[in-house]
Amino acid sequence: MSEDKEPIAPPSPEAPTAGLMRRLLSRRWVRWTLGIMASLFAAFVLLIWTILMPVGLLDLTVNGSRYNRVIEKARSLTKNTSDSVWFHGDWEHDRGGFGAPNICARRTESGELFVRILVVDRHRLGKFGYVYSESSYASGNELERAIDFYDCGEWYFSGDLGGGWWAIENNLG
Repeated sequence: MSEDKEPIAPPSPEAPTAGLMRRLLSRRWVRWTLGIMASLFAAFVLLIWTILMPVGLLDLTVNGSRYNRVIEKARSLTKNTSDSVWFHGDWEHDRGGFGAPNICARRTESGELFVRILVVDRHRLGKFGYVYSESSYASGNELERAIDFYDCGEWYFSGDLGGGWWAIENNLG
């Protein structure tokens, strides 16, 4: 043995043992259970988020083809008219089952397309949707005035999603 190294002594009875968490995490079933619980919690948070915020980039990405079909139908229906056109989308939007049309489309004075899409109507819990427009708006207030001016209801600006899309809501019931 070299002289610069100290011999290793056996642990003394007073030496601290591994902590409770380290001992628990060393067991496979504990790690597996914690992993399952973390996954369930993440799924629960995502579910609550989609219930509370039914519109946004996630919904626009997942259901983008549905909304693009609505835009194409709105283009064809408003081609020869300057009035607002109301029609139904291909999804269940009204939890109460009243069956009113959920899409309002119109051509602006300059011929650009303006579409208001009602995604979900929870009545007293609020209505949520999108606006697609080929025009740009400087502020949320300007967009709100445009929705009202085009006879598409009273809505409030919720967020700019980019690419001509805006999230809107109506909490009036």
